[in-house]
Amino acid sequence: MAENDRPDWEKRSFNPYSSNGASVTVAAPEAAGIGLGEHELNFSEILSRTMQVLRYSWREFAAGIVAIGLVVGIAYWLVFRTIMAEFFQLLEQMKEFQPEPGRDEEGLQLFLEKIGAAMLPWASYLAALLLLYAIVVAPFMLFVTARSDQALNGRRLPLMETVQACFLALPRYLVVRLAASMLTSLGFLLCIFPGAALMVILGFLPQTAMLAQRGLGGIGECFRIMSFSRVVKAFGVYLVVYAIVYSISTVLTMPFTFLMTASMSANPASAGPNSLATLIQLFTGPTMMGMLIVTYVVQQAMFVVFETGATVMYRSFSQHPGRR
Repeated sequence: MAENDRPDWEKRSFNPYSSNGASVTVAAPEAAGIGLGEHELNFSEILSRTMQVLRYSWREFAAGIVAIGLVVGIAYWLVFRTIMAEFFQLLEQMKEFQPEPGRDEEGLQLFLEKIGAAMLPWASYLAALLLLYAIVVAPFMLFVTARSDQALNGRRLPLMETVQACFLALPRYLVVRLAASMLTSLGFLLCIFPGAALMVILGFLPQTAMLAQRGLGGIGECFRIMSFSRVVKAFGVYLVVYAIVYSISTVLTMPFTFLMTASMSANPASAGPNSLATLIQLFTGPTMMGMLIVTYVVQQAMFVVFETGATVMYRSFSQHPGRR
């Protein structure tokens, strides 16, 4: 097929993720794209565009949500099962420890020593989960950002080219994400409101890393395009999405919670000397695994909606930098 015969979104000459080092250049939407209009989007328009983008790429997003939710859910269950089993075993050992009369502090000291000895392997488990985030979850968030942007401007790149671009943007995103996490944590230490504002403002880092190819400079870009009214607007969008997803998660995990409660009520050992064994079985069994998988599948869905909405807002705010 000749180059001129290719559809616009297949032409190799177009790369929506190139950057000249200056501020973000927003391409004019094509007829096939969803577009953003001539004015800054208001609250309802942001939600409307977000839903349109989700319908545009729902197959790819749904496949990623299910696959990553399964992987992350099973990984968290394995770590949770290991840590809980070891913790309950420590409690079981402490039941057998009989300190001398008047020296109960020896039991507490022994328990703290055992917990301290277990901290190193537990930390390695948590480090493995962070690595899983870096190689699975973060690239998917960048992919959602890229596909959302392509839906808006109508220039849809082939799947593998988009995936490749996401992994090229991944290192700078992880670096700036780490810096932003420390900054947000500091904000929450000072007061909850600065922390919440920073979390909203720096929520556009996937967009600056993917669409503007910014590293640490993306933090400044986030502050540049934001204002008080835009922080309130973005917070409202996130709050609506979180409320909906939290309600869905509560409904979907309710059967697992009921099964665990019913199992404890039906097992007489749960109130007797074998209660720890019963708790180990409950917290490390398939019911807990199912609940964690459902929870993380729903969580990935929430992240997808968050990043889609963030991409819509980022493009809209970038097109109207003078409106503060």
